[in-house]
Amino acid sequence: YKRQVYYCLARFDDALEAYSKSLDIKIKVVGHDSPQVAVTHTNMGVAYGRQGDHENAHSQFQKALDISMSVVGSNHPDVAKAYVNLAWINMKQGNEIECKAHLGNALQTNFLWMAKSFLQSDQVFEPVRDEAWFCELLDSANATSEVQTHAAMALSELSNGNVRKQTAVLEAGGIPLF
Repeated sequence: YKRQVYYCLARFDDALEAYSKSLDIKIKVVGHDSPQVAVTHTNMGVAYGRQGDHENAHSQFQKALDISMSVVGSNHPDVAKAYVNLAWINMKQGNEIECKAHLGNALQTNFLWMAKSFLQSDQVFEPVRDEAWFCELLDSANATSEVQTHAAMALSELSNGNVRKQTAVLEAGGIPLF
């Protein structure tokens, strides 16, 4: 927990040292390809990014993406988060083209909607907020969110044994019935 305290106090060098020690321990305990190791790489990437060390931030986010892809596959919230982090660091570097590509990849995971508030509020995305591609991306994320909400509600009704209500929820959400 010391690493989070350092991070909150903007003591990024101390936070990175603590994250590095934590990473070494996690790799020894659970191996290199584990979600816990990916999370630590993400945390290190954020600390490097806040510190202004964009190159190391990018490297850490890429490691988190690679691990997440190998552990959970391409259609998972952890993968979407890794792509959004790569988009964030690319925008900090002034690379809008790479940012757009990473956000497009995040959209393909069907979980970009989980980062919508971050994309709408973090100042680093201010230069592209009014761009048509960015607005369309957020609209697509919203649509995905609505479909997933209806699917989750339908699953809940199904698990409660209410097939009629499940069917109605799916139809209301525009989700085709098989």
